[in-house]
Amino acid sequence: MEGTPEAALASAVISQAIADATRNGLGCESIGSRLVAIREARMFLTDTSGKWKEARESWCACAGVDPEEIRRKAIKMIEESDSGINPLSGKRRAKLKRGRLSADNLEGTHG
Repeated sequence: MEGTPEAALASAVISQAIADATRNGLGCESIGSRLVAIREARMFLTDTSGKWKEARESWCACAGVDPEEIRRKAIKMIEESDSGINPLSGKRRAKLKRGRLSADNLEGTHG
């Protein structure tokens, strides 16, 4: 399904979840809305069972990416975000914004 509009949508959903989970995708919402978005994005990306895991697996299948690899990379990025490092800086942020999601986009240097 890679290269289809459905795959592009799935990549955008996953990319937005990563941005929300790392606090990079949040706009001018109320603090309550931001906290809900962060919590739900993190559950979507990291849960090991239940509806959030199933949703991640479905979106990843559509995007053509490995859901467990996305999970591992997301956990690392969330930890970096929580420690004050911007995990979506430089080239990775640009690639994610252009919808070129892959596990490789989520690793590497921070510049």
